[in-house]
Amino acid sequence: MTQDVEDFLATPEGHTVLANSSVQHLMRQDSSTIDVVAQTFRLSAGEREFLLSCHKGEGLFFALGNHVALRVEASPQEHALATTDPAELAEGQEA
Repeated sequence: MTQDVEDFLATPEGHTVLANSSVQHLMRQDSSTIDVVAQTFRLSAGEREFLLSCHKGEGLFFALGNHVALRVEASPQEHALATTDPAELAEGQEA
């Protein structure tokens, strides 16, 4: 797992990891990296634009040769366990 696909694309080992992964999940991409991501994952023009503009929790899920738009949303309990938002943490301490 990485927040920067270029971490994998910069080395032969990274390419091997991508090639041997049965599933991948790409979330919003920066315009400075989208061209290499689009080429590597063979994205359509629509998928490319989606990854440039998708919202928090949205992305493309790749499995068995299919590309599916996906939105991941944490349950309230999961969110409470994972949040790092200072305001939410302070609110939780007060309760």
